[in-house]
Amino acid sequence: MQDANALTAHLDRLNPCDLVMAESVPAGDGSVGWAVNEAPWGSNIHIVRVKNLRVQSFSMLVLTT
Repeated sequence: MQDANALTAHLDRLNPCDLVMAESVPAGDGSVGWAVNEAPWGSNIHIVRVKNLRVQSFSMLVLTT
């Protein structure tokens, strides 16, 4: 029960309407980075490769098109 209360308290502090911004943006070393964003219709997955502040490749995996 204690874990459930801690989770509920954490979820109560979340504000899905807040802006989401990275604290820093790395220049990129050419390795692949990815992120998953939850949406009402499912998850969106972003895959990117950045090198020297330039996007080398970008793709998205989405549940609906």
